[in-house]
Amino acid sequence: MKDRIYTGGFFRFFHKKKKEKEQPEEVPQKEHWEEALETELEKNKMPQKLHDGKLYFQTMEEQMGEAFGQFKEAKAEYAAVTSYLTDIQKIDRMSEEEKAIAVDAAKRIIVCTREREHLRGRVIRLSKDQYQMAEQYEEEMPAIIKNLKSNEEMLVMVKNDMRLLEGEKGRLRYEREDLTKTQKSFKNIITTVLFLIVSLFALFFVLYLQAGMDVKLPIMFTLTLAALVGSYVFLESVKNKNALLINEKKMNKAISLLNMTKIRFVNFSGTVDYMKSKYHVANAIEMNHIWTQYMKAKEEEKRYLRNSQMLDLYHGVLTTQMKKIGLKDPEIWIYQPEALADEKEMVEVRHRLNDRRGKLREKMEYNQEIIMTYGKELAELVAKEPGYTKQVGELLDKFGVNVEFHEE
Repeated sequence: MKDRIYTGGFFRFFHKKKKEKEQPEEVPQKEHWEEALETELEKNKMPQKLHDGKLYFQTMEEQMGEAFGQFKEAKAEYAAVTSYLTDIQKIDRMSEEEKAIAVDAAKRIIVCTREREHLRGRVIRLSKDQYQMAEQYEEEMPAIIKNLKSNEEMLVMVKNDMRLLEGEKGRLRYEREDLTKTQKSFKNIITTVLFLIVSLFALFFVLYLQAGMDVKLPIMFTLTLAALVGSYVFLESVKNKNALLINEKKMNKAISLLNMTKIRFVNFSGTVDYMKSKYHVANAIEMNHIWTQYMKAKEEEKRYLRNSQMLDLYHGVLTTQMKKIGLKDPEIWIYQPEALADEKEMVEVRHRLNDRRGKLREKMEYNQEIIMTYGKELAELVAKEPGYTKQVGELLDKFGVNVEFHEE
């Protein structure tokens, strides 16, 4: 089933008059990766006048598609984390007999694991948490490392792109100010020339009346000079206006690219921060080191076959017991038996899961807000240019936005 984005009251704009002025919404504090981007997208909105419909809708589709893809990814991970919390609730409701079996198996797993770690400590240097992390994600670890490294590289690239686009935007703003000043100076020149011409004609008229002078030649000379100056100013003014138009197009393009880049920056920042938090690493280099050490440890484990067989036995006992109470992911508890043997550790596990879920919720809300923002912009477009109603409807439907609207 296609994911749907709840867009609230934005799209009632199409069929209702403007509501009473609403109270400003309380902006949630940005405690994590959202701190990287404080500038609101509203400051870089697309221009009200639609110069190029095809380019506009292509840009909107790219930006909404980026946000929608990130929203779906976070939503899937959010569901997985929520299922782990639900499993913990089922564990809390276990009977005394069931719990005793699970706790005994967990304690034996801890003992066997410590024995194996004692032997392993002579050949590798990995903490218990690092080893358990690598073991838990053993099958996906190469892909995880590659993904984290790729996201870190993209984050650097996007940050550089933002810096360049901000610089280009500033340059265009200064250029526009200079062109605007030049245009005003042309108007002043025209005003001055007209004043001089009128003054000269008044002077010629007085000389003609008072002194009877022949003023035909001065008049012709003045008119010729005025025509030359006027033509020059007019041509320069036209060139200046064309330069302003080109500047506006470049500015619109820079704003569009900057908006897209900021969305990508926040999402890449959130993804990198979340992955580092989830896997308890500082960067891809550290994760690769952990993985390399873990692979060495796996080779050493062949020497400890008996210990591994005992672990497998109690893993089976614990997994079977977890399946009996209907856990969605019963196998995960063999990697964190301390949580079953120690209530304080279980509280810590629950806290970490809630922290992960909070970060995912932030990411979902951020991308939902992006889609809502651009949905409002599309609503305003249809209200002003009803000819785009069909294209707007198709674009919103593509990203699963439930909207019913009518043109004004």
